[in-house]
Amino acid sequence: MPEWLREDVWKKLLAKWNIDEWKKKTEQAKANCTSSKGGSLHTGGSISFTAHKLRLEKERGQDMSHDEVFEEKHKKKNKDGTREHWEDYHKRVGKWQQTQPPSTQPTPDDTNSLWTEASSGVNKGRVYGLGVR
Repeated sequence: MPEWLREDVWKKLLAKWNIDEWKKKTEQAKANCTSSKGGSLHTGGSISFTAHKLRLEKERGQDMSHDEVFEEKHKKKNKDGTREHWEDYHKRVGKWQQTQPPSTQPTPDDTNSLWTEASSGVNKGRVYGLGVR
């Protein structure tokens, strides 16, 4: 028991942690953390993606693309430094640009579509890195 915690509170915590429903939630949370559906650490907190984008644009004095904001607010867990979805996304953007006239930039809809493809599509109404779709 931690020194700073009263004994009665500690006993209540132990009782809660030993309930089957609590144990199931804990196991599900562990599984979610080790999921292969992206394996990144979100560093943006509870602030919306749009709010991060606006903040970064203000800080840098320039428009920020979806992929730049995403890269800024996510850090991959892979030990070798690879970024599975990120690298696939950039390959897809490169292929897309080869089919377009020179100096054509993808629209937000184009980048969202390319990202959705690179991140394994929609899962439970959400796209990894984009949220609700």
